[in-house]
Amino acid sequence: MPVAEFAGSTYASIFKFSTAVDPANHTAVASVDTDVTSTLVKSGDTVIAVPPSTLEAGIGVQGCHTVIDGAFKLRTTNASAGAINPASASWTFVVLRH
Repeated sequence: MPVAEFAGSTYASIFKFSTAVDPANHTAVASVDTDVTSTLVKSGDTVIAVPPSTLEAGIGVQGCHTVIDGAFKLRTTNASAGAINPASASWTFVVLRH
């Protein structure tokens, strides 16, 4: 069935890339925005974060926002009662281009 029958979106392209991300220290019960840069990303893209399998327990991925040409923000949250400083790691991002 065509996407239009489901009132969905049509994308011009879908691709993924990986890059090193080093989120800042997360204090207890707090969210952090980390700047991620890539020349592959364009304003208007939808970016989906796929965290590394080594992401520390207690850190949750909320999503990506503020997408502009060459950069976006990755929001992560520490829902625990103590501080967590996630290690730098390779993250994968799926890009949906309209």
